[in-house]
Amino acid sequence: MNALEKFFVRVLESRDLEIGYNLAEGGLGGATCNGRKNTQHQIDVIRAYMTGRPKSPEHRKHLSESKMGKSAPAVVESNIRRRMAVPTLAALRNRKYRVAKKEREGTCLR
Repeated sequence: MNALEKFFVRVLESRDLEIGYNLAEGGLGGATCNGRKNTQHQIDVIRAYMTGRPKSPEHRKHLSESKMGKSAPAVVESNIRRRMAVPTLAALRNRKYRVAKKEREGTCLR
């Protein structure tokens, strides 16, 4: 079937923009950009455009559903473990504040 599609794309010259609309030669996909890669400038422009761009509720739901059941990458997991193992100064202050508050209220189990 793929060979047949490639045959008709070639015979009907549908890759010629004045005649057809095909970007690839047919079959299962193909090189639509002819192997061209974006320059670093193009990547930066795309990143700047996409960063902070609001997502619709439907898009956010789809992203959430697509990540369900998948484990976090090892890098993220190691960062989480590291942060949990070494508390930050702010976390220690917050904990001391909460303990002191409970001691004042008489609800601390110390």
